[in-house]
Amino acid sequence: MDEKNFVITIGRQFGSGGRELGKLLASKLGIAYYDKELLWEAAKSAGVSPEFFEKSDEKFPRFLSGMFSFAMGYQPYNFYSGSTSISDDNLYRAQSDFINKIAAGHSCVIVGRSADYILRDHPRCVNIFVHA
Repeated sequence: MDEKNFVITIGRQFGSGGRELGKLLASKLGIAYYDKELLWEAAKSAGVSPEFFEKSDEKFPRFLSGMFSFAMGYQPYNFYSGSTSISDDNLYRAQSDFINKIAAGHSCVIVGRSADYILRDHPRCVNIFVHA
């Protein structure tokens, strides 16, 4: 990691303007901006359909995900999604790996995606939370 690299993470409530703040900060600082792009890039890195990541995004109700991800006996797959399904844990891991990779590679602003938690031990990370 380049010692000059830094990361700004922005957590936000819906309607708070956090996304706009992130874009403005990235633009003013001349660094990369990531939001939904992280889903697409992490999906490409993991060899998974970006639409699959999109369905497991922050807006997808977790209680529904939990209800339908139970295992049927000893079968290694979810009842509703077949043997090619990927667990929420694996999706989170792929996104976490990608966030860590970009944070190590260059300075950036990351909005949402639990980046504040994922990068909690990053030596040059500033976390901001924007309320509505």
